[in-house]
Amino acid sequence: WFAETKITSNKAQSVDPWQWTLPPRLIEPQRLSVERDQWMTIGYPGLDTYVKTLDLLKIGSKLFDATFQSQQVAITQREIYTCEFLRRHSHPTLCAYRGVTVDGNGFVSGLIFDRYDKTLSDLVRERQQFDADACLGTVEGALEHLHSLGLIHYDLHPGNIFYSTRSRQFVLGDFDAAQFIGTPLQVKYGAPGWRSHLTDGVTTPNACTEHDWYGFEVLKLWLKKKGSGRARMSDQLPATEAIVKEATELLRD
Repeated sequence: WFAETKITSNKAQSVDPWQWTLPPRLIEPQRLSVERDQWMTIGYPGLDTYVKTLDLLKIGSKLFDATFQSQQVAITQREIYTCEFLRRHSHPTLCAYRGVTVDGNGFVSGLIFDRYDKTLSDLVRERQQFDADACLGTVEGALEHLHSLGLIHYDLHPGNIFYSTRSRQFVLGDFDAAQFIGTPLQVKYGAPGWRSHLTDGVTTPNACTEHDWYGFEVLKLWLKKKGSGRARMSDQLPATEAIVKEATELLRD
């Protein structure tokens, strides 16, 4: 059930959802889910895996929006197709996909990937030491592999670069925005500031590798400004927003 209300001083209302501004509404996860098809790999979660699921609390009232529901289904369907494709064309620079989990009604409830300890964002925020050149080399290799398969990642940013503290290896993950080169970009787009401005003012832009290489240039500047993996807790580092703004100005020239 999902319930929402305005902030109130009425204590009775604050503890009883049925007294809230809007009565509770029944959540129907199937409206946001993809029915499992035969071509989808069934995966089995374990301690070394991560199951990607929808965050219903984060989605909030959009759970009941028909347009959002159809878009979410399209995103999930595309991500599963992309991951199944990449499973047949795996590469050590990409986060490995293990399959899907399925609920009792035959709908996909999650996507299973190898588990990693940190994101690149985590490493930088925590001022942990790491090999920035190795990180960039991995991301570059991942993009080259995707492009050789006719795909673009289209959501390159530090939160989608994962790191194993044990092996000290990076991988590129999160493929829900990946699209085939030459097809119209649709449904989900890359993070603002990390995607190319080539789409500005274009009604139906197509997927092209320039979008990824633009994000890669932003990433290089971001890593440099954030200390190149050698920042200390006492260092004063610029905010990501400022770095992205600087990158936007530089890359427009």
